[in-house]
Amino acid sequence: MKCWYCNKEAMEDSLVCKDCNDELDRKTQKKFRNLRRLISLLNRPKTVEELAQEMKLVRNTVYKYLVQLEERGIVERKRALLYNWTDLWRVEGAYNGEDEKVKL
Repeated sequence: MKCWYCNKEAMEDSLVCKDCNDELDRKTQKKFRNLRRLISLLNRPKTVEELAQEMKLVRNTVYKYLVQLEERGIVERKRALLYNWTDLWRVEGAYNGEDEKVKL
């Protein structure tokens, strides 16, 4: 079977070749590295002021990604999500290849 992107021989049980697969993985990782970094900052002890500033950064970043996902038709944006952090993990699942819309 041929790769969808470059017409090289595709990997076994795949629609893309190894090179294209690595490139797609690299782009995906780069795109969401900032979001993961911001979320990891919430795990360390901090003052109330630091926490408020970091949560504002995370909320703004999540909002930008939700808008991008909505444009691609993957997720329906709900303003309430920006204040409900438990739903963030369900949205992140949509980034990992699930093509269905995430119900929020």
